[in-house]
Amino acid sequence: MTVHGRTRPQLHYAGIPLVGITPSVLDAALIQHVEDHDLGLRFSPNGAAVPDGPNMYLDATRTGDASVSEPTLCAANWEN
Repeated sequence: MTVHGRTRPQLHYAGIPLVGITPSVLDAALIQHVEDHDLGLRFSPNGAAVPDGPNMYLDATRTGDASVSEPTLCAANWEN
């Protein structure tokens, strides 16, 4: 399931908003969370940082001259 970055609704992971956020700000927040909690970190094919475990893929969509985040949540056996 993909949540569109422009129309939302908002989803959170560990208190971090995932939808409609500047991608670099979201990456920094997720990396900090992983470091603070000694979790594993993965990178999606597009280079987005994602915590190991929640089966989420982060992408971005264009909004005018800017980009915002839009997460895809997937089943445990999903592969990109």
